[in-house]
Amino acid sequence: MRTLLTVIVALASLATPCTAAAREAGGQTGNDQAIVAIDAFLGRPIVDIRLQVQGQETADIELKRVLETQVGSALAATGVRESIIHLMALRRFQEVQVRVQENPHGVALLYELVPVRSVRSIEFRGDLGLSARQLRAAVVPRYTSSPPVSRAEEIARMLEALCHDHGFLRAVVHPTPEPGASPDRTILVFNMVAGPQARVGALDVVGAPDSEKRSALERLGLRASGTFDRVSLEEAVARYVITLRARGYLEAAVQTDFVFSTNRERVDVTVRMARGPLVRIEFRGDPLPENRKNEIASLTREGTLDEDALENAQVAIENDFRANGYRDASAAYTRERRGDDQLLIVFSIRRGPQYKVESVRVTGNDHLSRDELSAALRAVAGQWFVQARVDADVTALTERYRRAGYGKAVVKATSVPEPGRPTQLAVEIAVQEGPRTTIGEVAFQFQGGTAIAESELRVALRSQSGAPYYQPQVDADREAVLVLYLGRGYQLAAVDVSARLTGDGTRADLRFLVREGPQLLADHILVVGNVHTKVATIERELGIRTGTPLSAQALADAQRRLIELGLFRRVQVSELQQGTDTRRDVLVVVEEAPVNTIGYGAGFEGGLRVRTDASTGLPVEKIDVAPRGFFEVGRRNLWGKNRAINLFARGAIRTSDQFNSAPSGTTVPASNNLEDTSAGFREFRLLATYREPRFLNSSVDVVVTAGVDQAIRSTFDFNRRQLFAEGSHRFSRTLSVAGRYSLGRTRLFNERIAPESELDIDKIYSRVRLSSFSASVVRNTRDDAFEPTGGNLVTMDGTLAARAIGSQVGFAKGLLQAFSYRQVPILRGSVVAVGARLGLAFGFPQLVADANGSGKTLSLEQEIPASERFFAGGDTSVRGFALDKLGAAKTLDQNGVSNGGNGLLIFNGELRIPLFKVAGYPVGAVTFIDTGNVFAKVGDIGLNSLRSGAGVGLRLNSPIGPLRVDLAWKLNPMTFANGIREDRFAWYVTIGQAF
Repeated sequence: MRTLLTVIVALASLATPCTAAAREAGGQTGNDQAIVAIDAFLGRPIVDIRLQVQGQETADIELKRVLETQVGSALAATGVRESIIHLMALRRFQEVQVRVQENPHGVALLYELVPVRSVRSIEFRGDLGLSARQLRAAVVPRYTSSPPVSRAEEIARMLEALCHDHGFLRAVVHPTPEPGASPDRTILVFNMVAGPQARVGALDVVGAPDSEKRSALERLGLRASGTFDRVSLEEAVARYVITLRARGYLEAAVQTDFVFSTNRERVDVTVRMARGPLVRIEFRGDPLPENRKNEIASLTREGTLDEDALENAQVAIENDFRANGYRDASAAYTRERRGDDQLLIVFSIRRGPQYKVESVRVTGNDHLSRDELSAALRAVAGQWFVQARVDADVTALTERYRRAGYGKAVVKATSVPEPGRPTQLAVEIAVQEGPRTTIGEVAFQFQGGTAIAESELRVALRSQSGAPYYQPQVDADREAVLVLYLGRGYQLAAVDVSARLTGDGTRADLRFLVREGPQLLADHILVVGNVHTKVATIERELGIRTGTPLSAQALADAQRRLIELGLFRRVQVSELQQGTDTRRDVLVVVEEAPVNTIGYGAGFEGGLRVRTDASTGLPVEKIDVAPRGFFEVGRRNLWGKNRAINLFARGAIRTSDQFNSAPSGTTVPASNNLEDTSAGFREFRLLATYREPRFLNSSVDVVVTAGVDQAIRSTFDFNRRQLFAEGSHRFSRTLSVAGRYSLGRTRLFNERIAPESELDIDKIYSRVRLSSFSASVVRNTRDDAFEPTGGNLVTMDGTLAARAIGSQVGFAKGLLQAFSYRQVPILRGSVVAVGARLGLAFGFPQLVADANGSGKTLSLEQEIPASERFFAGGDTSVRGFALDKLGAAKTLDQNGVSNGGNGLLIFNGELRIPLFKVAGYPVGAVTFIDTGNVFAKVGDIGLNSLRSGAGVGLRLNSPIGPLRVDLAWKLNPMTFANGIREDRFAWYVTIGQAF
């Protein structure tokens, strides 16, 4: 609204262009040239344009770019008017004046700008009464920390009312703007005279028993001669009412009346109470489940048992019974008075007989088969009879017929007791199909132009010739056509559709009448409120350019994109109503978030730690306490271009892993010595991250991360140094690509590693320097990332490491994964999920000397580090096998432990079947079969070497994700070289689908 008022003022000031300048034109001169009224020079060429802010000339590019008057163009009143509107819309100036100066070659324009006096800070002085923090907390949420000076009086009145509410009944507030460090900065000072806080005078409690009057006053915090605070008293009254209702007085009400003394220093308080009767709930008739009783009884403790709550409780009870076949169940409630002080609410429970569905039969379906209709039926033989379920089936079948073109179809259901068995009901659903209507001709008629080709409009239609005539789909098609026009800036477009039916009702010809109206285009982009962020950065993310179609959706999308940057507290993108019939200015108002963030913390960590006794060399558990802390500093929006940098440091002071020195006169065995026994920051992490969206004005987002990490483990210590640089780009909602460079190495020291644990450590910590480039492509058309019921996911990853780029090991590695999800029509709600994975890796040859001493140089394929090999087995690859324990014979040692390999081939298949709901959360079952293997070399890959596992499982779709329990068994268990046979079964309990 403020923007609109500003524009109105600007337009009013231009009713006669530059009248202020005209009044001064009589005898003033400047640079020996007279300043005259603008009217006399309309149509003359503009040779110079200058802008002054408080008398100082400015070359602000952002101000010049919003001007409609340009050097070289002819002077026009509309150009001056639009320029003033744009300058005022920036909300930086409270007044704009335009002066024209005669020039031998034309005219020169001078824009004199008076900046808005913005409030730099708010101060409270004098006798405050309340704390400055309370006063500031009342002002900032409503008026912001920098309110306009024009609202100072309004804020003062609000502060006076606040003081009055807290008992300072004579408070007076005077606002005084004071100049700040710069002319456009103001300190808003509120000089306050709160005066004395009023005292409580006479007290009276009306309507409460004498025995409770004193207690009521204590609960309300009232005492004679105590301070009076209306806000605190109202809060105490609300708490007291809640307490009374929790005790069962559900109709309790408390009201306070005040009488103020003449000098407003004392207040007589009268508390009027209406406690009402004590309410109890009783259940009569047939038994009710305890959980439902407790749920209804809890309403009395919460004080919410009003008429609506009672009706809701009745409906809930009846629905519970009817959902279990008691179709005649009732739970009417009545109110019974017990004396003057008690009210009994009685629920009379009548279950009636329990009915079961004996059979379900559909009649009259001549054109749609029973199989087509059965998918929509929820009522089946053997279930308890639930009328709501039958009603839902009637609605579903009616909708099924109408979608098939039977617009006049009528579906009715009846339930008839079986002879001699009154509680066994035969459900008969009778269908009167009526004629089937199909779409004949689909035509378009245009009024006022054809900006969008008819062929393009037809693509948006689902109502095609020969398809069933379904009125909701026709309406949706009309909306789809209208959306096309609105998205291209035709905001006044209108689309109507009519259907002409033949006499027998079997054919409907559709005619779409399109009235385009004018196309609305964006004119100037006006950005307001940015301090650190460059206008170019905002405009780049805005997606709206001068001359592009302007629509409500374009404005909403632009606002969403700016919000997603994370740079602003608030964003508003709107169009200015002033302009021509075909062009509108776009106003972007932002409020920037803080650009700097700092975090820090400190604490202690304690626990049992395995340490080495230096005298014996044996591991011993000792209690270890270590101080630790972290510090983090970040800056967003570097150079105003949405770049960000973050530095993180964490450290812990620890002592040596050797806790005991050798006895006097002895030495520690060399095998027990540790490489590093120093104390200090033995554990630390340093991490630096730099992010740049739209790198070098491209569509690629770049992230660079460098870090050093050192930590202590029970059998080793490690120091890891890594560098990552990644660029990513999303081509569309379904397709994205990424490229990455990584350099890193991990050094282990103070090693006490058992030989059997070496592989597990090598899979996590690569002990060689790796320098590699990698790329990935992802195409994701799944309808849901966590519970997909349709679509595909295909990912391709490739990695190249070479000694030429600094890697100690050279290899090439690729992984292709593909997953597909489809619903099963004959099993309602069921989904078939299938997947395949293929991994290939090759070690580059390396020249080495012949170990036999022949002096020859051999070319051998380099072994790929364990951290880069393929492993399989576990809950997300081939179930039935333990994690990373699946492998072909060449990859397994005598104990069946896989060393990983250069080849991977896995196939998965799973059927997901919905069952029922528990507490509102869906429960489903799955059956699956997985097959695959890991091969030492790519050439070893073969289908005859695959190993398989099959099983069943349960899924619970909980708020934290799908909870998964799977039982799998190996179809072909094997015996290892040490004679141990594999376990046949394996359990998995985890969160999330397997794939």
